Amino acid sequence: MTNSVTLITQDEKDDKYLPQNASLNKRVGRIQADILAIAEGMEPWKLEFCRRYANKEAKTKIAKDMKKADRTINKFLDTAPAQMLVQYYALLLDVESGPSEAVRKNLLYEIAVDNQKLDPKESTKAIAELNKMDGDKGKGNGGGNITINIVDTLSRGSLDV
Repeated sequence: MTNSVTLITQDEKDDKYLPQNASLNKRVGRIQADILAIAEGMEPWKLEFCRRYANKEAKTKIAKDMKKADRTINKFLDTAPAQMLVQYYALLLDVESGPSEAVRKNLLYEIAVDNQKLDPKESTKAIAELNKMDGDKGKGNGGGNITINIVDTLSRGSLDV
């Protein structure tokens, strides 16, 4: 006797939980495709320069590392493709770094407000996460409990045993 198994498959494009279908990954893919389109036929050093320059490295340091004259770098940076590449690389870095703290806080705030009446526990959890985000800032700046032990510095009185 053989077991018959019927598989029901879902089209990959419809599965929102697959990593390749996440909006962030789709956006990264579109930006990378644009970079490839702009960079087509460009010399590799130019791509590397634009990537590093978009990452806030000093222009003179990059030129020195690549053994290129400042005049060559400036002439290249004056072109439209170079400016577009720098902007796209900066955008790619920004997108890949994930949502900013402000975006995450706003999302938690929306969760707290939206669930206020329907699911108060979820609202409370969101508020607790917001409080954690605010509390984490005080850790390195002297926040938290301070214990001072002055017992050893005081002289002993007649009631002390």
